[in-house]
Amino acid sequence: MGSMRSEHPLNIARLLVERGYEAYVDWHATGPESDDNWKAHALALGQDFNEALRQPHARQVYALDKAWLDWSDIGVIVMPCGKSAWAEMGFLRGQHKLVYALTEPNPERWDIMLQFANDWTSDIDELMQWF
Repeated sequence: MGSMRSEHPLNIARLLVERGYEAYVDWHATGPESDDNWKAHALALGQDFNEALRQPHARQVYALDKAWLDWSDIGVIVMPCGKSAWAEMGFLRGQHKLVYALTEPNPERWDIMLQFANDWTSDIDELMQWF
């Protein structure tokens, strides 16, 4: 879980795969502007946000992402990230699954609610030790 505009989640996934874990990051393949492109497409069709969320494309993407969240045992939220990553962390924690956070060493914005994660660090080596 992380920003589509960052390669950092993909790098973390590679480290996990090297250690023998399965990591789902195919969502990253859609590119950093996929949400912007979806919005532009929906607006071109005359749809507002609420209508666009009800369209088959949005429902299919959601179903795929949720299926992977259901499948996973552990989540890693990579900061900085957007609203979707926070929602996914909340979903995983609500399912009593482990969620670890990789924070920025000195983030511009601080957020107390990161404590919903089971643990957090800005050190990639420490994160990998938790696995």
